[in-house]
Amino acid sequence: MKVNLTHQKRLFVIYFFVSILFILLVARLFQFQILDRDKIKVAADDQISRKINISAERGPITDRNGAVLAYTLKSHNVIIDKKTLIANKEAVDEVELANRIAQQYPAVSADEILEKLYASDSDEVVVIEGLPLEYVRPVQSLEDAYLSVKSVNLRIYPNQTLASHTLGITSVDGVGLSGLEYMYNLDLSGTDGFIETRTDELGRRLPYADAVEGPVINGYTIETTLDLTIQHFVEEAIEKAYVDTQALRVTAVVQHAQTGELLAIASVPDFNPNSPREPIYESQIEAMENRAEDVSEAVIYQSFWKNPANEFVYEPGSTFKIFTGAVGLEEGTIHLNDTYTCNGVYYVTKQPKACWYTRGHGVQTLTEAFENSCNVAFMQIIEQVGKEKFYEYMKAFKLDQKSDIELNGEARPQIVGEEKAVPVDLASMSYGHALALTPIQMMKIITVVSSDGKLIQPSIIKRVLDDEGNVIKEFEPKIEGQVLSSKTAQQVLDMLTSVVVNGSGKRASVPGYNIAGKTGTSIKNINGSYEDSTIVLSSFAAIVPSDDPLFNLLVVVDEPKTKDIHGSTVAAPIARDIIEDILRYYEMEPKNKIGTETFAAPDFIGMDVKSAKELAESTNVELVEILDENETEFDPDAIITKQYPLGGTLIGKEIKIYISIDSSK
Repeated sequence: MKVNLTHQKRLFVIYFFVSILFILLVARLFQFQILDRDKIKVAADDQISRKINISAERGPITDRNGAVLAYTLKSHNVIIDKKTLIANKEAVDEVELANRIAQQYPAVSADEILEKLYASDSDEVVVIEGLPLEYVRPVQSLEDAYLSVKSVNLRIYPNQTLASHTLGITSVDGVGLSGLEYMYNLDLSGTDGFIETRTDELGRRLPYADAVEGPVINGYTIETTLDLTIQHFVEEAIEKAYVDTQALRVTAVVQHAQTGELLAIASVPDFNPNSPREPIYESQIEAMENRAEDVSEAVIYQSFWKNPANEFVYEPGSTFKIFTGAVGLEEGTIHLNDTYTCNGVYYVTKQPKACWYTRGHGVQTLTEAFENSCNVAFMQIIEQVGKEKFYEYMKAFKLDQKSDIELNGEARPQIVGEEKAVPVDLASMSYGHALALTPIQMMKIITVVSSDGKLIQPSIIKRVLDDEGNVIKEFEPKIEGQVLSSKTAQQVLDMLTSVVVNGSGKRASVPGYNIAGKTGTSIKNINGSYEDSTIVLSSFAAIVPSDDPLFNLLVVVDEPKTKDIHGSTVAAPIARDIIEDILRYYEMEPKNKIGTETFAAPDFIGMDVKSAKELAESTNVELVEILDENETEFDPDAIITKQYPLGGTLIGKEIKIYISIDSSK
């Protein structure tokens, strides 16, 4: 009995443990098949599924006429997953794999593939770069788990250095780093797609396996306001100027005179966005070689990529007199026939402020003050305007804020705060010192004059289109306000025309065309000091043609090392070369055929207005009356006291001659 009882106990224990194990097994099966079914299915799918990403094509950037400035070239690389290959070395023969690849693409031998495979320490090894499109499918057909063909988007800039600062660059991953590539990265990038399907343990697609596809949405096209031809003219001119003047930098901006659209932005030294880390100019090479130990190469490269027209401010010098004179006229504190006496120096709260022409210009009208670029006259003008009104107009012109141009890194204007500004600051500001603007911000002032007094926001983007040409966004010119009357704008335009005909801007004149312009020469502020008068910024601003403005131009030469460093000598000829090219490009016929049918201008000084008009009509010359604020036309019996061009100057037919009278008599 005892034996049987012991036997039963043993059976009971065995049955008990078997039952427990059975219950655990059932519970586990319940968990796997019911509770964790979805989770396990996903894990299994992950092991036998393969997802292939398809990269979207980055959209192109074009000029206003559709010329391509940047585009993406799709290239293909053959990659071997070396990490997985090593982990499964017993199951896979890399030599056999290399032979199979070489059979599909004979241009590369199996030995070359193996050499790259063995030499690399990376988990994924590129064994073939730039696989031609016709070989992509044959290589993909190998359907090997250790082999993949990846598309690589190469960003191409077909015009090399042209507009490089504006276009910017992308990273190796196709992400915009600067310029338009950065500002419009999301629009340009598009959305990647994918194909997901099931494979066997070797990564080969299973027969009849379903595939899930995510559509590729290619990047948008960015159509800029730039004109490739004008950009070429500008870069050719400033490249030559950079060499001739041995300057630190030369920058030029061309803008549509009525819409504010930027037609060209250029600066030298520049770079090639196809190889942005390869210095082109000697100054760039020296910057790399002489950099401080704590300065990385990346910092130097980034300095090459900065856009001087947008990211650097400068003191505009006498080109800013356009603003000072316009404010005085608009406020009625000065008039065209007012006179200003320059003895070479002017005292502001007992502090002497010298004119650039230390001998003095003597007695001069407002027009002559523009022609002579007389600092003393404009210091007197700003005193008449007063600090409050002067700052009021700076705010109206939005010179105290960024222009919001569609480019990254725009520098903020540097202007002394109104509450801190003392009379000496105002005097300096009157002729473009003690304040700093970017060239594009300075263009806002010029465009106000060319557009009948309207403040227009500068723009560089015209349209955004999808890859089928449908317009996604369209950018219209943005008029931000009427800051000058059309009368004032015309008066300033006429005086700037006189600057080119009779004054400091003569070297910018183009025979047969009326051009308005203003020279500028500003001593650079070096460590808070203006003591070295040989270190300057030379500039020239132009409105072309002045009788029907079509485009504006600003040229800035940073630290020219020529014998004469003034804007009239350095920058004006550069502007002339650009203007001539653009006029030919626009096929604009000269209105004043100077040089083909020239004659001496009549001398109207001392004549009454009625007689002068009769003589002008008989000689096919147009008289323009420089009127005071309250005048609508001259009294026919009034005597003419001034004219420009002066009598005896060689002119062409249909040219304008500006006359004025002494309204005080």
